[in-house]
Amino acid sequence: MSRSGAAADLYLMMNRMLRRVHGRLAIATVAGNTVFAEVVGVSLA
Repeated sequence: MSRSGAAADLYLMMNRMLRRVHGRLAIATVAGNTVFAEVVGVSLA
């Protein structure tokens, strides 16, 4: 994902969507990791 630039695009999209929310860095990080886990197929359950 990092070679294609998808990770950076995902992070920038989340940052723009959450511009007015306090703690948006933490939210964007968790959301980005969630999407990455879906793509890779990792499950905690």
